[in-house]
Amino acid sequence: MALFSILVMIIFSFCPVLCIAYVIKGEKNWLFSLITILFIVVLVGVDLCLAGGAGDFHSAAFILQLSMPVQIVTSVLVFFAGNVALLAKKDFFTKKRVKNILIASLAIIIMIALGFMVMSIMGIIAYKRLPDMNI
Repeated sequence: MALFSILVMIIFSFCPVLCIAYVIKGEKNWLFSLITILFIVVLVGVDLCLAGGAGDFHSAAFILQLSMPVQIVTSVLVFFAGNVALLAKKDFFTKKRVKNILIASLAIIIMIALGFMVMSIMGIIAYKRLPDMNI
């Protein structure tokens, strides 16, 4: 049973990419998003059921630590790529919107970088308050 579970998980690891098939003919973003989210929920449920019924720890660990993250990462990438493709089909991306999206993305990246810098500086300041340990 453990080998069967592992084979099923390897086969299903990249199944979220099948949701991209909707992008070829479909035109509704909400329907694509719904299909992708339901697909993710079903795959996570299958993962949990197979991991719960796994014969040994190693099979369950393979399912939960290797296969499940691959499914979730590919699902998130498919979700964003499919929605961008559907919006591009509808001519959503004008020069003004692309400019605003890039400015917002850069602002978010700068804020995250500043946050990390402030956290590291606060850590350095906190360590300077500690007494030196001479052995």
